[in-house]
This record gives sequence, structure tokens and C-alpha cells, in this order.
Amino acid sequence: MKHSYNTSKKMLRPVVCASVAAVIVLGMPAPAVAQTDAGSAHETVVGNTLSGLVLDSSTGQPLPGARVSVVNSRAMAMTGDDGRFTLSLPSDAATLKVTAPGFADILVPVRDCKELTIRLSVPMEGDIYKNALTAGSHNDRTEFAIGQTVADNSVADLQGDLYSISRSGMPGAGHVVYVEGLHSINSSSQPLYVVYGVVWSVADDNSSIMDGHFNNPLALISPDDIENIYVLKNGTAIYGAKGGNGVVVIETRRARTEATEIEAYARMGWRTTAKTIPMMNAAQYRTYASDIIKDKYDNQQIIDRLGFLNDDPTSSQYYDTHNDTDWLDLVTRDGLMMNYGVNVRGGDDRALYMFSLGYTKNEGTIKETSFDRINVRFNSDINLWRGSTLRFDVAYAQDNFKLRDDGLNPYSSPYYISMIKSPLYHPNILALDGSLTSKYADKDELDVTNPMNILDLGIGEGRNYRFNLNAAPRYRFNDALTVEGLVAYTFDKVKENSFVPDYGVDERDFVNENGEIYAQSRNVVKSLMNRHTTFIADLHFFYNPLRDISHNLTLTGGFRYQYDTYVNSYGEGHNTSSDFINDLGNTSSSLHFTSGKDLEWRNMAWYLSGEYAWLQRYILGVDATLESNSRFGKNAPGAAHIGGVAWGFFPSVTAAWLMTSEKWMQGVNFLDLLKLRASLDIAGNDKIPFYANRTYFASEALNNNGFGQVIANIGNDRLKWETTRTWRVGFDASLFANRWTMAFDFYTSKTSDLLIQKRAKDEVGLQYYWSNGGDMTNKGINFSTTVRAINLRDWKLDVGATIGHYKNKITSLPEGQILTDICGGQVLTAVGNPVGVFYGYKADGVYSSVADAAAANLSIRNADGSLTPFEAGDMRFNDLNKDGVISEADRQIIGDPNPDIFGNFNLRLSWKNFTLGTVFTYSLGNDAYNALRARLEAGDDIFNQTTAMLNRWVANGQVTDVPRAVYEDPMGNGRFSNRWIEDASYLKWKSLSVDYRIPISSPYIQGVTLSFAVNNLCTWTKYLGPDPEFAFGNSPLYLGVDAGMVSQAREFNFGVKVNL
Repeated sequence: MKHSYNTSKKMLRPVVCASVAAVIVLGMPAPAVAQTDAGSAHETVVGNTLSGLVLDSSTGQPLPGARVSVVNSRAMAMTGDDGRFTLSLPSDAATLKVTAPGFADILVPVRDCKELTIRLSVPMEGDIYKNALTAGSHNDRTEFAIGQTVADNSVADLQGDLYSISRSGMPGAGHVVYVEGLHSINSSSQPLYVVYGVVWSVADDNSSIMDGHFNNPLALISPDDIENIYVLKNGTAIYGAKGGNGVVVIETRRARTEATEIEAYARMGWRTTAKTIPMMNAAQYRTYASDIIKDKYDNQQIIDRLGFLNDDPTSSQYYDTHNDTDWLDLVTRDGLMMNYGVNVRGGDDRALYMFSLGYTKNEGTIKETSFDRINVRFNSDINLWRGSTLRFDVAYAQDNFKLRDDGLNPYSSPYYISMIKSPLYHPNILALDGSLTSKYADKDELDVTNPMNILDLGIGEGRNYRFNLNAAPRYRFNDALTVEGLVAYTFDKVKENSFVPDYGVDERDFVNENGEIYAQSRNVVKSLMNRHTTFIADLHFFYNPLRDISHNLTLTGGFRYQYDTYVNSYGEGHNTSSDFINDLGNTSSSLHFTSGKDLEWRNMAWYLSGEYAWLQRYILGVDATLESNSRFGKNAPGAAHIGGVAWGFFPSVTAAWLMTSEKWMQGVNFLDLLKLRASLDIAGNDKIPFYANRTYFASEALNNNGFGQVIANIGNDRLKWETTRTWRVGFDASLFANRWTMAFDFYTSKTSDLLIQKRAKDEVGLQYYWSNGGDMTNKGINFSTTVRAINLRDWKLDVGATIGHYKNKITSLPEGQILTDICGGQVLTAVGNPVGVFYGYKADGVYSSVADAAAANLSIRNADGSLTPFEAGDMRFNDLNKDGVISEADRQIIGDPNPDIFGNFNLRLSWKNFTLGTVFTYSLGNDAYNALRARLEAGDDIFNQTTAMLNRWVANGQVTDVPRAVYEDPMGNGRFSNRWIEDASYLKWKSLSVDYRIPISSPYIQGVTLSFAVNNLCTWTKYLGPDPEFAFGNSPLYLGVDAGMVSQAREFNFGVKVNL
């Protein structure tokens, strides 16, 4: 159903005005430029002379050809062959900038010195001087692990500045990312991504028809196109209602000089098979099944017909049911990986350009799964005429996925089925003499799916297309004033198709509200199409009215408009006539379901940013955004109501003090840079459900005989954005001739007006409606440091580390608490606790004997009110309220998924043409709900179990921590308890790489580099699951829930890069 509303016209009027203004401004001829140098035309040279010596810090030798300039001045000098320079200083000269080819740029405070010795080094990771003279700060990441094929892996390298968690080991699966804690309960907590100044549209609330798969738009960006990534620490208010969850900035590569540079690369490697937890073999499973089978079937004749219990070799079922099949080995493989590309940069005095073309293909560790991408990017900077330039960028990428369901799906997830299926059965049909046939077997006699049929007959396909076009004309009136426009268009399309066959797969029941089975699904077809377009228009100015040694004032202001459309169609059908007819049109008409959306939304904002620096050491920055969004309720409280729509106001202020520029710091020679920072940022989260502020109807099938209109939502015209206020203090420092750099931030934030669901009145016909209410806080630190431990001519060793910490707490909720069911467990969001702590029963071992159980005198209450006492072999649960009955009243907090600290540490060792790099990531203090173990160690079904069940209780007096196995678990021994909560702390050796640059002397080849890398080498953890790093969904409520996704695997990559 198409939705429209009157506010669209009101919001569009400023766009027309802004567009007209842009045409007038950009069409004007350029006036004469008054100043051509960075400095003031009226600066005064007072005759102070500074002499100095520039040295190569690794050799101690003089460095000729270094450029020494006074910041915001025309004063400059070059070093001679002896490395010395002499510079006449203007009045109030405060800071020198020193640059040399192949060395890191640094800033040096003057502090009335007459003689300086300056040491330059080759660059380390993270340029701490890049933002030294601004109010803000961020740590750049420019080096990425070899073999990365999707951009979110590069974002994950910022671990410590943010908290990144890999979703699974499926290629291109992506990461869940949290910046400075959790900021929402029901809305997205994922950060805003800005790719070279343009908001990267991410519909992270999109669902997939494939279980365990999530749309990952960052998979459309090649890491080889990325120049720099950083987390924006200050000034997020400039992004208004989109910056509340943090901002991650990605800068793509561009040409910097006219010289033609060509880079071609080719990498190949393989990914090893996925890990799992140890499962029972055939003999162990047979013993377990013999124990539990008597409770599953109350008819002995059914039990007698089970082939795996019949040891007669002449039986027709003997060879089919007396095997020791390693199902995981059958469904997994070593996957091939390849990555090829070319990057060309260059230009002339009219234009600079960067062109890249890349192709990557990764086979998944599960058979019939893969990810491949083709990406094309063209970035250009064009000089139109005097004072006028145009930045024009075009990019296209296409992802292709081959998928199968993942996670705890016993019908169609090959990975999970390979664990639960009995090893006694053979994957193929066997002849009576035991000889092998080529056809896969049907589901087994226990009604468990044969995963080989899911791989053979099933279909899982996904395609994601994205086209980006950005045009940014810029007109420079003079040194002080520049006007720039931006027009950006993004087209994003997702197509998915899946088919789960009949043959070899267990049937699924359709159950009505009364618990009655009214149909069965033999096979199922699903189809999904999402189409998302984004149009952005932005017109802004840069004004620099004051720029000299003493004062520097910069102002930026403008208007931006964003218009999004989103079309979704979904179809599902069951029971085609054959597994070889798998299109939606051939499914049963009574089991055919469709749904769709046709949505549009708009937002616009006026913004202003200003920064003033006095004496290049006292800096004050201010940002403010006034933003409106069609998702806001027109009567949103606390909003400015202008033009019939609600506007949110988002300001920020940042102050910085470059302490090392003070004259009284002259004697502190070991300290090269010390910058103190403090800021307050107010930003919002506008990820409000579509049209939650409006009442509307939807079409619904009535008894499969017709369709009618039913109310789908009760609108709330007071609905508004979530607001996050962040107070931050920190410092940036560089010590010992810039061999030790560090950055530290302490922050405390409060998110208010949380998006929640309130219970509606019964007469409304809906259970809930959307509203705002509640607050949460986050307190934490981010610390990063890099040390050049060895700095010699041929040897260099850089050691880096990051540490992140946050403490999340709910401070208010309208109803006090929210309980959410996830994978058979429950998470609690309540006042005084973090979001989504685990809430269940506390278990303390197993009753080893009849006497122990009798002494405890605990029971469960049945549906009819009677009591059933716990017996020997049952779990011992904590009776919290001491009433003698284990019930929901005995639940308590049993775990917290939030880590105490997280981050990484890395080393980079270079010797001549060899470079060795390695990265370790870690997370400490985070609990996890191992839902996979909760299924595979419950002892309540005929499914195969882990080897931990070999220690299950079987006899009176046995001391163990694993309860007895009973079909359907009538006493609830497998209920959600601390038995399934584990310490998921880990230290992971994330990557190890070796590069060798072949020395070549050729006018045609600039260099050839050979590389070898290993990713996911090993993990140290006490966690019992396959991998302690996992993410099931984008919501903070899913944090720490292990839903049995395919684990990350070890990867090996060989590569060659040629520079021409």
C-alpha cells in the first residue's frame, strides 16, 4: 500500500529554494582571488630568526630537502644538504609544520626557541598530528589485514575505538558494531556510516528469507578502495538525528598527484572447514537413543520396527542403519578464495582521477555456499574553470550469495542438522547387499532431515546491487569563501530466492491459534525483493574570515535534504507438485502467502559548524543541526514546531588546549605533543519504524476465502527520535621524538526518549503501539597507543594496542522492565541493569541420589495444580522465594553479555624489504547464552547430543553435573538457566601476514610485492561453543546469544601486487 502525507510538500519547498541558489552561485564568474597563500597578506615579520636541524630519527643523519613552514603563514624554509634551515618568524608564530617525502608530517611548537633539533620518522599507524590544530580528534586506520574482501572487516580493525562482533563464518556475513556502548532497546544501535562525505544508506532492519543471513551493505565496498577509516569522536551533532549511535567515516582512495600510478593485485587462498563441538559417535548415540526411545514411543511395536535397534545383518534395513557417519565432514569443505583487481590513479592540470575494478569470490565452508562480488569505482576531481571544481564519483557493485539456512533450524540448516542427525544412518540409499547407490537417502526413520538433500535439491540465492553517483561542484570566491553543492543518488536492490525440498526433509505442521494442525508443509518456496533508493541534495559554504598566526575562524553552514523510497515484496508458498518444480506460482493456493511495502520518507536539516583557534593552542568548536523527518510525530514533545512539522535541535561544543605550545612547556623535551579535549555532543537516532506515527490499515486474508482491511497500526503523533547526550574528556599525546603516541577518552552518555512498545487497550484490536519512554546511560573509556620499539635504518618494530570499555545501565522505563524471549531463553531489560541481561534459573548441580532429592523437597507445579517432586538425576535449582516450588518466581539475573574490556594489540616488524604484521583481538568479561549447547545437551529428544551427555546421570549415587535424559524433559532440567551461560572471554590471533617487496630497477615497473597471510589463526577461550565471537541480529537484545551459526574458519592467502 502506498503511503503519502501532506508534510512532504512542506518539506520540499526549501529544496527548491536551495537548488535555485546553487544554480545562481555556481553559474557566476569567478572574481579575482585576493590571496593565493595560506597566510595573511598583512602578516608582520618581526625579525625573530629560528635555526634548526632536521634529522632522520632512525639513522641520526641530517635530512636534506625537508620543508619547514609556519602554520597559517607564508614563512617557509627548506633544509640544505646538511639538514639545517634558517627561518624568519612572523610575530606570534606558534607552530611549525615539518614535512619530507617518505616521512610522517609533524607539528613542532616554537615556544620562543632560537634553535631546534627536529627528528622525522617513517609513518606509524594513526596520524596523531592530522587533527592536532582542530578541536576534534580521531584515530585513523590505513593499514588492513591482507585477504580482507569486505569493508566491514576493515571497520572491525578499529576494535577498541568501537566494539565489533562478527556475525558468523559465512563469507560476507558482516559484523555488528557498537560505538561507545548501547544506545537503544528496540531501534537500531548500529552506527552511521559516511563514505567520503555521503551518508551510506544501510537498511539494517531488513530481514532475509534465509535464516541466519543479514543484509550487509558494507560488503559492497572493497577494502582495496579504502584509504582511511576512523570513528568520529566529536561533532556527531552535525549529522543530527542520524548520529546518535556514533559515526564511522570511510574515505575512499583518490588521486593526489598528476603522476600515473597503476596497481594490479591477485590473491588466492583457501578457507578451512568450520569447527563444531564434539558430538557422539555411532556407538555412543545408540546407547543414548536406547535410553530415551522408550519415552518417545509408548507402543513397543514401533520401537521394535526401528532399524538401528535390529542387529540382524540379514535385515533389509541393516546397512542403512548401522554406520558411523561424520555428517559434519559431509556438509563442509575447504573453500577456495580469490581476489583480483586493478587501481589506476593519475591526471593532468584539468582533472585527477582514480579508477578501480575488482572481483572477489569466496567459497563458504558449508558446501553450496559462496560469496562473490564485482566492484567498479571512478573518483574524479575536475577543474572546471578558475575557482570552480567538481568532484564526481560513480560506483557500482554487485554481490552474489549462494546460501543455505543457518542457525538452530532442524528442518533446513545443513550445519545444525549435521550435528543433530544420528551417525547411525548413511547419507545414500544402499542396496540390500550394502553397496552404494548414487541417490541420497530420504529422511531417516526418526524423521530427521538428510542434510545432503538440502544441499543437493535446495536453493538459496541472494543478489545485492548498488549504484552510487555523487556530484559535488565547488566554487571558490576567494581565500575566505567557498560554496559547495552535493547531489548524491543511491540505488540498492536485494533479490533472494530459496527452496527447501520435500525429499529427505521432515514435514512441518501448520498450527492454528487453538493448537490444531490444519495443514502440513512438504516443501517451501520463498522469494524476496527489496528496492531502496536514496536522493541527497546538500548546499553549504565554507567561510574563513580570520586566518593568521593568532586567529583562525572557520565557519561551515548549509542545508541538506534526503528522500528515500523503499519497496519490498515477499512471497511464500508450500507444496509444489515436485521438487523439480520450485517456483512460487506452482505452490498450493491455500498455503500461499504474500506481503509487501511501498514506503517513502524524507528528512531535511539546516546545519552550522564553527571553529575558532587562538594562538594555535586554544580551540573552540561549535556544531548545531536543526532537523526534521517524516517519521517524527507532528506533535513530538520538546521539538520546535515550524511550518507544520517537528524539528529536533542537536548542538555540540568542543574545546581543546594544545598544552605543548605553551612557552612554559619549553623545558619538557620528552613531550612532543599534548592536547587536552572536552566536548558535549547531542545527537539523535531516527530509526523509528516506518509510519509508526500514523494510523493505517492493511489487507489481510480471511479464512483463505477473501481479503479485508484491518487496522495495522495506531499512530502516535508524539513519537520522536531517541536523543543521546555525550560528555567526553580526553587527550592526545606524542612522546620521545614521536616514538610513542597515545589517545585517551573518557565518556559518559545518556540516551533519553527510548523507543518502546506500550500495551494498547483491548478495544483497539492491537496489542501494542510505539511510543517514547525511558532512559539509559553509558560510561566508558577508549585508549589507543603505538610505540616504535625499534627504530633503526633496516629494522623497525611498531607495537600498538587499543582498550575499550563501557558500562551500560537502564535508568528509567515506563513499566520498569521488559522481558524478551530469544532462542528458548529470556533477556531482561530493567531499571538498574544493562540492556538485555540473561534472566533465568540458577542451577547448582544434579541430585545424585534419591536421598538428596528427598532432602531438598522441591517440586514443579503442573497445569492442573498438582505437584511433581524432583527426583534423583534431576537438576538442583535455586528456590529463590523459598516456597518449595520451582517456578517463574525463582528466575534471576544469571549473566551479562556486555564485556568488561575489549580491543586489540598489534605488531609490525620490518627489515629491509620484508614486513611482518600481526593482530590480536580480545574481549574479556562477557557472558554468552550457548543456545547451541542448550539444544544439543538437553537430553530431551532423539537428536544426537554432544559428548558431554556421556556423563549424564544414569544410576543412583552417581555424582555428575549432567542430568538424566528424559524425552520432552517433563521436569524442565534443560530450562533456561546458568547451565547454558558461559564466560565467552577470548583472545583471538586474528591475522598474521608477511610481505616482501622485490627490489626491481625498471623504468616500467615501480615495484612488485609478494604476500602471505593467515587469518583467524587460533583462539584462546574457555567457551565451549565452536567460536566465542558471534552475533545473532542487529539489536542489542541479541548480544551474547549463540544461535549456532557457522563459526569463523582459518584462512590462508597468497598474493602478488605490481605497481607500474
